[in-house]
Amino acid sequence: MSTTNISVTTVPAMAGISNFNDTFGHGELEKYDEFIAALYMNKCGLWILTIVGLVCNTLAFLTISSIKPFAASSFSVALLAILDTVVLVMRLFYHQLTAYDVSMGDAGCAILSFLGSFFLHLSTWTLVTMTIERFVAVWFPLRVSEFFTLKRAKLSILIISFILILLNMHVLWMTHEYMNPFPPIALDCGFRNEYKEFEADVWFWVNSCVYAFIPCASMIVLNALIIFGLHKSFKMQKQMINGECSSSSKNMQQRQITIMLVTVSVAFAVFLLPVCIFYLARWEPKTLRETARYYLTHEIVFFVAELHHAVNFLFYFFSSRKFRTMMIRLVTCKYPSTRRSVYQSQQGATSTTQSTSMFNEL
Repeated sequence: MSTTNISVTTVPAMAGISNFNDTFGHGELEKYDEFIAALYMNKCGLWILTIVGLVCNTLAFLTISSIKPFAASSFSVALLAILDTVVLVMRLFYHQLTAYDVSMGDAGCAILSFLGSFFLHLSTWTLVTMTIERFVAVWFPLRVSEFFTLKRAKLSILIISFILILLNMHVLWMTHEYMNPFPPIALDCGFRNEYKEFEADVWFWVNSCVYAFIPCASMIVLNALIIFGLHKSFKMQKQMINGECSSSSKNMQQRQITIMLVTVSVAFAVFLLPVCIFYLARWEPKTLRETARYYLTHEIVFFVAELHHAVNFLFYFFSSRKFRTMMIRLVTCKYPSTRRSVYQSQQGATSTTQSTSMFNEL
């Protein structure tokens, strides 16, 4: 087995994709099956995720963009597809640079580390805003069109982006390129020596909260309230014997939208939960066997965490009949031209009075 340079995916997004700091050397670790499995996961995992993510996110973006009117929720989901793709591509790009020992210089390391961390955080918090929108839609259905307009959705993303830029700004001057002294010796990016204490005692926990703990907790609480709200509204609807058909149809549409987006956010929380546990454990292996198991656990945990960047499209596809229909029509180019024109003209006449939720037609 060759001692090929190994890169791992951790958080922060880029500065943490570093070489395995193996004080024992690969030669001794390679006798353990756990390390061999981790090695292959590290070499192939990001490639698989990026290829799948490029296809799925492109289909999701094109399908969502074809749904009219293009409202607040459609903007958020389309943005999420773009951000997920950017995160995966940047991770793979950095992974390959470190794997082939390509020098990026201090400036290159700083920029890639900053952008990688920023886009990862923004992707996560875009999903949080989508969950908040669904919470409002379920609990305050008469106010959702007032609170979540397309203009306000864009403004909220700008505000979140500004906050995340400030949060990650320190990476630009604290990160540099250095020669990893542990076998295999290779160029890598990381915090400068004078900031190592800050990285371990402050940034580790701040970054963990922004990327994992707070979003994961928010998803769990909001989705529990959304599910409870759906159950409550369903019971109330069953009691309304004389309810109008149009109202019932609209409620069913909103329920389908909510189920789809709740599925995505629940999956995100499930995928991210192992990372939260991994952070809290702060596992420090003391033997060769423990080190090999640590590397394998590390690869599995972060592969699962990256999975949601690639497979959101599948949740849209399987949880929404209308999304499936629109995607199939888009791929096969089978649009009923006459009916579609009438439909779009009707939507243009009534779009100002409809909810801003992107999938009002779903």
